[in-house]
Formats: sequence, structure tokens, C-alpha cells
Amino acid sequence: MAYNPYGAPAAQNPQWAPQVTPPGEPLPWEPGEVIGRGWDIVKVHWVPLVFGTMIGGAAASAPQQISSFYRQFALHGEFDFEDVTFVALFGVGGLVGWVLQAFFQAGFTRMYLTAARGGTPELGQVFSGGPRFLAMLGGMMLHMLILLIGFALLIVPGVILAFGLSLYPYFIVDRNMGPVEALKASWETTTGQKGSLFVLGIYQFGVSLLGFAACCIGILPAAAVISVAHAVVFTRLTGTVGQPPSSPGFPQQPPGYPPGGYGGYGAGYPPPPAGYGPPPGGYGPR
Repeated sequence: MAYNPYGAPAAQNPQWAPQVTPPGEPLPWEPGEVIGRGWDIVKVHWVPLVFGTMIGGAAASAPQQISSFYRQFALHGEFDFEDVTFVALFGVGGLVGWVLQAFFQAGFTRMYLTAARGGTPELGQVFSGGPRFLAMLGGMMLHMLILLIGFALLIVPGVILAFGLSLYPYFIVDRNMGPVEALKASWETTTGQKGSLFVLGIYQFGVSLLGFAACCIGILPAAAVISVAHAVVFTRLTGTVGQPPSSPGFPQQPPGYPPGGYGGYGAGYPPPPAGYGPPPGGYGPR
């Protein structure tokens, strides 16, 4: 909608939602720096980021846990593929688990991107993956197939493919892309970045070890830090960072407004465009 400089002013909200710029030039990033950024974000928004990850992860793994419990207690821990009940639980549990994982992955991705861009992530976002569920499911299946082929050939091609395709969930959710298009976009976006992504993977492994070392309780915050850091990398490489209201340079009101609005007759209104001045006689009553 075109902006009318002489229209009535909109209500000034000091808590503007973070602005996301159109896709632009890639911005620099460092593995250690994005991990630190992820930690800073999780410290502030730990409730939705940690508990959202826990709830979604538990729900997605529940079907497979049922088959594991049956194998443990009914089959004494052995794999018995002649047991019809076990085969049914194993197959159906795996399929349902994949479906739930795709649904929650779309919600996770939305929540992590909100946090990475300086917004306020909400627990409800974990359950918001419905619109992108099918695309995410297709992307997960295709991604897994490509990685299996890569690792079957040699370990190194599989590792390169893993890093190069790792951003596909963000393109599915943030750019509304289909599975194939998102995987291609991830590969192109990470061109020249795979070495840095490898180093980031080492940092993430270290963060995971620290989580396990904290009596395994810290693994959930560690997973949140890693996920937010990965989302930060996506926003940097695509030039869609956005800025939180407290960041320097993020406008609390549209550019061109002096502090407190435009005084006098036009209090709360913007100044006229360059080249225009007050009418003869001023703005007073005639």
C-alpha cells in the first residue's frame, strides 16, 4: 500500500514486529559467532524454544517408542520379524513417526526463524506446520534418499551433500518452496560455504557434548541453541536477517519522522516531501 505523507498518522507502537528485508546479498557470518547468537536468544526465550523442542520431539518419537516397548517386554529385547504384532507396530510406528516429524519440523522451523530474526517465538508455533506439512514430508524423504546415495558412494560425498542441503527446511517454510526447489535453493545458497558449515558442525557437536555432560538435562537447551544458530545462518546467507526493535538502526517509527512526531499544527504527522513548504499564510485558520 502506497504511503500518504499527509494522511492521518497510524498509532505508534513501540514494539514493532521485526522487519524482514527482501532476499538480498549474503551477509558475513562466523561459526562461533552464530552459536553465541543462538545462546543469547535461547537465554531470553528458553521457555518456548526448549519446551517446544521437547514437546514436538516427544510426540514425533512416540509411535516408534511403542514398538520399542513391545520388543523389550514381549520379545525380551529381540527383533522377531515373525511376530505379526511387532511387524505391524514397527512399520506403522515408523510411518506415523515420519509424518509427525514432518509436521513438527515445519513448526520448529517457523519458531526458530522467528527467534533468529529477533522476534518473539511462541510455543504455539510448534503446532503451526500444517500448511507446509506435505512439502516438508516430501523434502525429508527426498533429502534422506539423496544422503543415502551419497554415503553409499563414499563418505565424503555424503558429508558434502549433508551440509549443502541442510537449509532446505527453511526454504520450504520461509520461501514457500516445494521439496525439489528447496533442495536446489539450499545447494546454491551454500556454494562456497560448506567449509564454514563443517566448522559449525564441529561447534554444534561440542555444544551437544556439553548438554550431555550436564546430566543429559542440558541436551534440550543445547538442541535449541544449535537450531537457532542454524536459522541465523539461513537468514545471513539469504540476506533476510530482520532486526529486533532494540537493535541499532531499527526504526521505532517510519523514516523521516522527527522524534515525537512533527510539532506544531502537524503534531504526529510527517513533514512534507522535499520541495514543499507550508501554504501562504501558514496552517492557521483563515
